Amino acid sequence: MNTKQTESHDKKSQDNKSNDDVWIEKFYELAKSRKRTGNFQFLLTNDVDYDLKRWVENQREQYLYMKKRKLSTMTKGQIEMLERIGFSWNVKETMNRVAWNDQYENLIRYKAIYGHCKVPQKFPDNPGLGKWVMTQRLQYKYMKQGKPTTMKQERFQALDNLGFTWDLIGTKGITWMKRYEELKDFKARTGHCRVPRTYFDNPRLGSWVNFQRSQYKYMKEGKPSQMKPKRVELLNKIGFTWNVIGAESDKWMEQYEALKQFRMREGHCRVPSRYQDDPSLGLWVVTQRQHYKYMKDGKPTIMTARRLQLLRDIDFTWNVKGLKKESTVNDK
Repeated sequence: MNTKQTESHDKKSQDNKSNDDVWIEKFYELAKSRKRTGNFQFLLTNDVDYDLKRWVENQREQYLYMKKRKLSTMTKGQIEMLERIGFSWNVKETMNRVAWNDQYENLIRYKAIYGHCKVPQKFPDNPGLGKWVMTQRLQYKYMKQGKPTTMKQERFQALDNLGFTWDLIGTKGITWMKRYEELKDFKARTGHCRVPRTYFDNPRLGSWVNFQRSQYKYMKEGKPSQMKPKRVELLNKIGFTWNVIGAESDKWMEQYEALKQFRMREGHCRVPSRYQDDPSLGLWVVTQRQHYKYMKDGKPTIMTARRLQLLRDIDFTWNVKGLKKESTVNDK
């Protein structure tokens, strides 16, 4: 063994010894406190050293992992030493802590996808997560009222740092007005409120608009609905289209005729997505390409065989990749 290998071997031995020393140090600290108080109830007080408390929790976690045949730092010798001083593994509490941490990680992933922590109570992708989120709000309420609760300060802090919504009262109204303002901006750009259901610039707005129509229908039928007279009034004020059956077909032909005029002037159908002269036409052209792709993929789409043929008749460009460098009517 050369000098470098010897040094590396000595360093590894020193690191392993250091970890063992830390464990032994915490163990004797725990044993000393247990001897002084006669039990382990001191771990439930606020006076206990945080590092010791966290070390105890870690022992229970590692013990649980070992029992489940998962990777664990726990050894049989350590188990014997802890049980010799009457240590309780309290597996149920440990399992609850592990389950809480698992759902917290799920919530982090949910926020990364949806941008918020307001998980629906009946979230189809993970029903357990929706119930867990509701439970956290309830336990937080108990904590504020001074009632027994599973909400701990470290859990509250972890959720709060993630942007957790503790009180949903009023947030639905705020979200509604936010979408309403987005719809007003959409109309200012396009001249109408018929946001495509699969609107790629703002998918949530497309879903929201479709939801307003369904809620309005429920309200007219006397069924439970989130639609309110004030909301109907606000939507009517900006020319909201409540029934798109027929209107969509007429509008499609209207835009198709506008595209034919564009082609006569420019010699092609490559309308810029942000076409200054007619923003709605640019958006419509992009939507046709998107729904043509859905049609090929076998997904739900507004593209029909007739529309496809009409677009082909005027040499519609389905794929604009590689054409971006060409000048457009907006380029100077």
